[in-house]
Amino acid sequence: MMRRTLVRVEWWGLLLAGGLLLAVGDAWAIGGGGGGGGGGGGPTPCTCTSWVPQGACGSNCSAGKQYHTRTCSPANCSSTTYCGWTAACPAPACTAGNWQNVNCGSPCSQGYMYQSRPTNPLGCTYSTTCVSMAVTCPVDPNKVPGNWKPYGYALPGDPQYSFTYPDNEQRNQVGLAAKGNIIIGDYTSTQFQDTVLPKLKPGAQSVTQPYVIDPTDASLGYHTGNGGTMYDANGRPLFDGNYDQLDGGTKLDGKKRKFYESSLSDAAFKQLINSSDPLFKSSGKAKLEGVFFTNHAVAGVASAQALNLNGAMVSRDDALMFSNALYLNHDTRLLSDAAAKLGLPVSLKRLQLRSWQECPASGCP
Repeated sequence: MMRRTLVRVEWWGLLLAGGLLLAVGDAWAIGGGGGGGGGGGGPTPCTCTSWVPQGACGSNCSAGKQYHTRTCSPANCSSTTYCGWTAACPAPACTAGNWQNVNCGSPCSQGYMYQSRPTNPLGCTYSTTCVSMAVTCPVDPNKVPGNWKPYGYALPGDPQYSFTYPDNEQRNQVGLAAKGNIIIGDYTSTQFQDTVLPKLKPGAQSVTQPYVIDPTDASLGYHTGNGGTMYDANGRPLFDGNYDQLDGGTKLDGKKRKFYESSLSDAAFKQLINSSDPLFKSSGKAKLEGVFFTNHAVAGVASAQALNLNGAMVSRDDALMFSNALYLNHDTRLLSDAAAKLGLPVSLKRLQLRSWQECPASGCP
């Protein structure tokens, strides 16, 4: 099966021995297939003038930022005000206080101390961490019923957990971290437009809500504000949760781009789609392998009879639509120290074994 992965901007990869291959980019479009044609028609294009700084530092803005305005047509098609740093109103230097112990364990693993520190401005650098303190934070043996193995626990003599797998703990794992959204399949198809988009924009079917964004996402268009409020009570930038709006960027053909779209033109995107991909066949069995991480949305549509995810999907919003069955097969390598340092999901619970299969070197079917 051929898998297409489209990236909006340049990305880099980091290979961690026995851990993860982390690829960081902007927006991903994964998969392909003979999905339906383009949506056709569509809303009137939104055009906006350039941002113009207004007033003194801190006027109408918090933390000494400068107020900016612009005009858009049609009215209200995109945000027209925002607060940001400029040459006249530069960002203050980022300072951080000393680390302070908070508690052992949650949200860290056993044997780790959860620490925090104050930062100024708020959120300018990391303010929490997990530090190994085996003496101060001893591991409770009653909560560790066995030793971790590649796919779960192995308990000598246990009729269910005493089997042996080839050692997989030092093998590499693929992780894809997107600065924007992760889109599965063909976002130009009518199926995507009819079933996925209603989940990603305001309306009766919406599954999103406004949220605080990382300050570095503001330049990607996510600082839309929420109902005219650009920041929360702590001065953090807000996104209104509507992914079906223009993000301020343009595609390579000069057309305006929305949050769920690639920078490729629709025609160029379609040329890269593999029409035989089982993701789009009602009798197909599609497969995604790896860890998919974004602080925004994972969305898409799969017509396959079954969609298997071997790994994990981590996102703030989820609009992944599937026709029949979705199988989530968690890989316990995500419990390693490397995964924890990358902010990927970890668990203290013992995994329940449902089934297992030993595969040849060529892989399982």
